[in-house]
Amino acid sequence: TVDAAVNPGYANTADNKQNPKWNDIGYDLSNQERGGHKYNRANSFAVDFYNEYNDPRASQVYQLNVNGIVQGRAFGSADGGNEHNDVISGIGSGVLKSATMAAILIPVTETYFLRAEATQRGYLTGGESAEDLYASGVTESFKLLNVPDYANAAATYMAQPDGEVNFENSTDKIETILLQKWIALNSFDPFESWADWRRTGIPSDLPISVYPGVSAPHIPYRLQYPTSEYSFNAANAKAQGTIDPITSKIFWMP
Repeated sequence: TVDAAVNPGYANTADNKQNPKWNDIGYDLSNQERGGHKYNRANSFAVDFYNEYNDPRASQVYQLNVNGIVQGRAFGSADGGNEHNDVISGIGSGVLKSATMAAILIPVTETYFLRAEATQRGYLTGGESAEDLYASGVTESFKLLNVPDYANAAATYMAQPDGEVNFENSTDKIETILLQKWIALNSFDPFESWADWRRTGIPSDLPISVYPGVSAPHIPYRLQYPTSEYSFNAANAKAQGTIDPITSKIFWMP
């Protein structure tokens, strides 16, 4: 099983020939960081999750800072010098491999977690067990991020006693599957994780912005239609009624 990816011949010879992700949040032809690389930084919620379970993927998803550690910041925070880019980690080499890397459409780790959830819920039967599919999902995440000795590293990770990593010890196996799916897709497919949260509420402790002016009780449920939609597709857009990103649910949400 392999990642669903494309590579039409990415090359580090011109801006429009680089892998698009590398071109956006990586480095230019002179190996100088792009504006997107300066902007995209580690968030403390994910970093804390990695660190809580001694997860070696942390230093693959994110770079080590000037102090030799992975450090994140809370969304919406502004702590001056303590949150300078020398301190808050950037995107790491497990995500930004090279200017010529393939563009991943669906990583194979995601497919294993999808199947693990479907099997655990009883939608898929007669194949691999949910536990085996879960283990494959975690292992493929370690492989995707170029964790050294990834298979053994993943096995050590899953052997920890906590039910959020150890499937056998989990008292809520759907939660365990989706937590690990979320952390595996970090920096690869945030939209999928957002959809999972909207349909299941997992992770249940997902934080909102700490900016003092924020009053929302949770992250948005929806995106608003762009102004162009009301200009060129007004009848259909207006038929949806007034959409509030915080309170308006989609029909499939609980």
